[in-house]
Amino acid sequence: MNPGTTSILLYFAVLAIAFYFLIIRPQQQRQRQQRELVAKLKPGDRVLMASGIFGTVRSVDGEKARVKIAEGVEIEMLSAAVTQIVDAAPETPDQLGQL
Repeated sequence: MNPGTTSILLYFAVLAIAFYFLIIRPQQQRQRQQRELVAKLKPGDRVLMASGIFGTVRSVDGEKARVKIAEGVEIEMLSAAVTQIVDAAPETPDQLGQL
């Protein structure tokens, strides 16, 4: 190999490594965090959805969740649409009755 070819290969290797650390790895971390968030959902959690609507989780069934968004209004949605748990549900059973 001549010196020009070696420098071009080295340049592409550095670009590939930078691409991985600047684009691919952060996206994988965001996906992992979203999966963990969805796995932690439980009834009573106050959540923020991707649409900007706040609600309280009533039940979680696999990929679906029922969320109360207003008095007498519940919607069924994909659990993956939850972007943030605002307030976690209380842990003790007597506090659950106060929801």
